[in-house]
Amino acid sequence: MDISKEIRKIMIDEDITLTSLAERLNVTQQNMSAKFKKNDFRVSELSSIAEAIGYEVNISFTKKGN
Repeated sequence: MDISKEIRKIMIDEDITLTSLAERLNVTQQNMSAKFKKNDFRVSELSSIAEAIGYEVNISFTKKGN
């Protein structure tokens, strides 16, 4: 799953720029850009991002079929 793409889609829908998101999270735009490029987010960061853009994060584990 490419979580960066999912977040970017939401940001487009909500008309939120990366700079604006960084400001809402009190981090630098460069830091956010690096996270998106690496597609490297902690669960706590995903929660903060979701809160900043007015969403919730739902993570689930589903057993694979045999």
